[in-house]
Amino acid sequence: AKAQIEVNKLDAKGNWFQSSWRPATAWVCVGGFTINFLISPLAAPFGIIVPQADTSVMMPVLMGMLGLGGLRSFEKVKGVNK
Repeated sequence: AKAQIEVNKLDAKGNWFQSSWRPATAWVCVGGFTINFLISPLAAPFGIIVPQADTSVMMPVLMGMLGLGGLRSFEKVKGVNK
């Protein structure tokens, strides 16, 4: 049983990919929104056409991440995670 507890502890630590995919996904979404709503409109008056990122795919992913993050923050405030 003690050996299994140690294995469980090592599994719970995770690895680089498990802890980094959410921030990476968020940065991809932020990059897409930056292109669509900041870079492209600022470049248009100069005749520079910047291809638009597909926000119809990014929005559900981003909203889901924000919703889950908000729920997790609410749980922490209420002390549910203890």
